[in-house]
Amino acid sequence: MKKCLTIVAATLLVACSYAGTLEDWQFNDANGTALNSVTNTGTVGSSWNFGGPSTQAGDLNIGDATFYKWNPGSGTTFRTADFTELTSGQYIFEFVVSDWNMAGTDGLGVVNNGIKFAFGHTTNGSAQIEFEVAQAPGNDMRVRSQNSNNGNLSGTDAQNQLGSLNLTNTAPVTVQLLVDLDTGEWSTQVDAGSGFVALVSDGTGMTMIDRIQLIVDASNGTWEFGGAAGTATEFIKIDSVSLSEPAPDPWSKLEYWDFEADAANKSFGTNWVNSGSLGSEWTFGGPDTITTDGAGSLIVSNHSGEVFRKLPKAGTANANPTNDAYATAFTTGKYRLEMNFASWDLPEGADSGNLELQALSGTNAVALIRLRVNDAGNATWMQLMGVESGAQKFNTYGLGTASTNRTTPATAVIEFDFDNDTIEYFLNGELKKSTNVFNEAGFDQLVFTTDANWSSNNVVVIESMGLSTFIDPNATNDTPTSLWSEWIALYPGVGASSNLLDNGDSDDLDNLTEYAYGGDPSDGGDQGNVPVQSQVAAGGTNYLEYIYYERTDADDRGLASILEVGTDLVITNWADGSGYETASGASGVTGFNAITNRIPTDTEAQQFIRLQIEFTP
Repeated sequence: MKKCLTIVAATLLVACSYAGTLEDWQFNDANGTALNSVTNTGTVGSSWNFGGPSTQAGDLNIGDATFYKWNPGSGTTFRTADFTELTSGQYIFEFVVSDWNMAGTDGLGVVNNGIKFAFGHTTNGSAQIEFEVAQAPGNDMRVRSQNSNNGNLSGTDAQNQLGSLNLTNTAPVTVQLLVDLDTGEWSTQVDAGSGFVALVSDGTGMTMIDRIQLIVDASNGTWEFGGAAGTATEFIKIDSVSLSEPAPDPWSKLEYWDFEADAANKSFGTNWVNSGSLGSEWTFGGPDTITTDGAGSLIVSNHSGEVFRKLPKAGTANANPTNDAYATAFTTGKYRLEMNFASWDLPEGADSGNLELQALSGTNAVALIRLRVNDAGNATWMQLMGVESGAQKFNTYGLGTASTNRTTPATAVIEFDFDNDTIEYFLNGELKKSTNVFNEAGFDQLVFTTDANWSSNNVVVIESMGLSTFIDPNATNDTPTSLWSEWIALYPGVGASSNLLDNGDSDDLDNLTEYAYGGDPSDGGDQGNVPVQSQVAAGGTNYLEYIYYERTDADDRGLASILEVGTDLVITNWADGSGYETASGASGVTGFNAITNRIPTDTEAQQFIRLQIEFTP
């Protein structure tokens, strides 16, 4: 099950991949490798202090495995991996349990028998996460996050005991602790196959970490330990243990409201805190039926009929001086429109109205999120609309049969890309639909609205909403100048001869030319991929075939290779030679293309060629 998990962690961290893995035990070592000898591919690469458990078929075995056994005995057994203290940054500690059988021969587990991981700091305190047999009658497993109040740590202990966590394996279980050392906030969560469920969500005080500790608990009775291979006894197999840094969220918020910093009873006109980089203002004030509750939510209650609020307000920051629209429309890039609903109570029958967040071009919506009671009046719909093939397309998804007193959160997202003409619709993190026929030119306004049928009996609680833009995590801030500086710095032997036109190694090629050719400016014997030439004949014509090499990323580096041809070196008449190019493509040299040129030699008494290298910062 080795994989990189998508993490949506309560309120602490959001990540879709790992930026860096500090500790990474995947247990893919040869069968029988002891814990203190297993491979750690993380950048820190710490080791466990003792052996004991060993590997088998990609897992670490605790207890009795088919061939590689370890009897933890009675009481508790500790194995520790210490690493250099960390005091800043965000981190994810994770372990994955792939298989287990704690039922024993009697089919009943011993309460609290199992494994634990303590993660934290030697003196500051460690939180403890347990995978163990649940309390009497001991016929189920549980994941418990406890010991949350030790050292400087504070938090409310929690556990998750699901029917799917039987005493024998039904599906892998992933457990995580997420921490922000700069704030001290931490949380824990478990995924037993149906998505992450929060455990501790209010952890504080974790401002430093330096230790991972594996604890095998047999304090209430020794694990059953079999004899011959294959005997049914008790064991837990661990798929992986890791400590990673989450990758930055690739979505940058432009306009965003989470209502966390808003006092109670604030409406559109009192300008909810907009944490987006644009921070634009809504038009008009009120109504007093759509206001914040002072506890992190926006409440729509006792509201009847239509409300129509635009963003940004004319004459304010980012806005057109006279129109309620952005001064410059968004016409390129990828964007995300989202709404997060905490709960709703929509008791009305047919035609009880719509609540919407829209991205508009002029008066036409290009993307729209709509919460709606369906026409039968007994269920709620989420409608996600986008323009597909020039027409508005409503995609309707049910949110259950009950529209009243609904407390299960719902998240609606539309991602639309003007550069690639794609639009994708998500509900509760699941991609519902993707199409490449989104061919709109742009958008210039956001709108929040309820329609004329909206009933005063409807109540909706909104946790957050907003607009974000995608920032390519693989994009760099490199410039031609920075790339040149990085390259020349690789050759400290050039000394003071580090300028573009210097030739410190006296090989007739200046630094710029060696940069273009991939040579070594400090070594006169390494000029890189210099041009080659030969005489060829084709179709009754004789040619000089001239092949030069060009970096595949020449444009990014600001490099241009220009072929010129002339007939006189005294009265120079150099002319563009690009018309002689006959082929261009990958060469046998990694990172370089080969450009082939053929210059006829039968028409002129003499000809000269030269290759000019130009650099544009």
